[in-house]
Amino acid sequence: MKKSAWIFALVLGVTGTADAQQHPVKPRRLAPPSAQKDTVPVTKAEGHAVFVRLETLLSRGLNLVSSPKVGIAESSAPLTRSEVVSEFNRIFVEYKSSFKYTPPKVKFDASEITLKDPAARPKLEKLIAWGTVAKLGPIASGSVPTLTVHQFGDSVGFFASRIAELVHLPPSRWTPYLNGGRG
Repeated sequence: MKKSAWIFALVLGVTGTADAQQHPVKPRRLAPPSAQKDTVPVTKAEGHAVFVRLETLLSRGLNLVSSPKVGIAESSAPLTRSEVVSEFNRIFVEYKSSFKYTPPKVKFDASEITLKDPAARPKLEKLIAWGTVAKLGPIASGSVPTLTVHQFGDSVGFFASRIAELVHLPPSRWTPYLNGGRG
């Protein structure tokens, strides 16, 4: 019985590959990208709403009692990178006492930072060193003072994931740099 099962499986395998060679699978075409470019900057009102939601979710996830204290006024003016850095820094400082470990600092080239605001630059450098802002992302090295919806969403997601990582201590068995590099 076992021998006949092997022969049957072999016959199915051979006929299946022969059939696949005769009828190649063609990849289907994706829809063309939208003609409208993502060039509209995020407004302060949209940024305010995102930061309120972000802080609410982080507070709930960390079991901390915190009410959002967003420093961005709601208006239709474009949100600047400096304002985003200030909000990220405020949230970072607020949750730093809940951090479970200190990760290795991210090395970066300070000459790549294009942020012009002298008050926001040290905050940005600290956020980059902690890995909460991408060192070559749109906030640090963008060419314009505003952010598009895609850039802003990507930056907020990057920041939120890093904060979530910092407030939870992973098991040292699966995290080599927590146990001195030993596996």
